Amino acid sequence: MDIGDKVQHYSTGSVGTVLDSSYESESPRRQFLVQWEDTLSLSRDSWERSTDLSMIPHASSADIYFQIKD
Repeated sequence: MDIGDKVQHYSTGSVGTVLDSSYESESPRRQFLVQWEDTLSLSRDSWERSTDLSMIPHASSADIYFQIKD
């Protein structure tokens, strides 16, 4: 997963966008800061483990955020 990817949370079904990532302390696991776009999540944004998220491929592209529309 990369910044700008659309993801869905396995347990809540909430859809959001990855804003940042980091590694857990003393662990090889990554966590992702996700901004949730619906009311299914308990908070507007949260840090999530990659095992709790699935990518939404058709909606994921960092290029979307940098396109200039005429």
